[in-house]
Amino acid sequence: MTYPFSVSQVKKVLEQNNIHPKKRYGQNFLIDQNILDKIISLSAITKKDTIVEIGAGLGALTYKLAEKAGHILAIEIDRELTGVLTGNLAGFSNIILIFNDLLKIDLEQEIKNRFGETFLSYRVCANIPYYVTTPIIFYLLEKCPNMISATLMVQKEVADRILASPGSKDYGLLTIMIYLYCDVKFITQVSRNCFYPRPEVDSSVISITPLKKKRVNII
Repeated sequence: MTYPFSVSQVKKVLEQNNIHPKKRYGQNFLIDQNILDKIISLSAITKKDTIVEIGAGLGALTYKLAEKAGHILAIEIDRELTGVLTGNLAGFSNIILIFNDLLKIDLEQEIKNRFGETFLSYRVCANIPYYVTTPIIFYLLEKCPNMISATLMVQKEVADRILASPGSKDYGLLTIMIYLYCDVKFITQVSRNCFYPRPEVDSSVISITPLKKKRVNII
């Protein structure tokens, strides 16, 4: 299949379907194939992996994930994208789409229902909506005990706070809370020019790996 997510193709699809990116959902679609390839490569995904994607959008990341992973559970809150998303991903048989709000569902129960107990261990790889970044991260860390790791694209300023060193201007409560739950690694920075429509901020990709045991709270 031909990769259907160039800038011109995305604009054309949105126009043809009378779809306007919604600010309330933080919709800025990633259109840089090099960045997508880098995320996939650094995530070290194999056919043995079950992947959960949050915020599937038009399916650009979903498409790349489906080429590498065994099973994909893609979650998208905007039901208006149903036709476009299913059309863009029609060539894959390893993708299950859920149109719902992640924060309102039991993710691990959904995985059991869709894939069975065998696939309960999973990874998250997502360009998560910026407006709910912190709630989603804590949802994953508190309610998803079987998650192996998560590769997440977040607003650069949020990544700076998460990765901040003690005593720096970005160090704060978010830094400490994330530190208690997981190990975090910086992956790459992503320019705002890699999205359509172009957001006002740059992004960063981070990887989080939950700890088997919460670190001692030293606050």
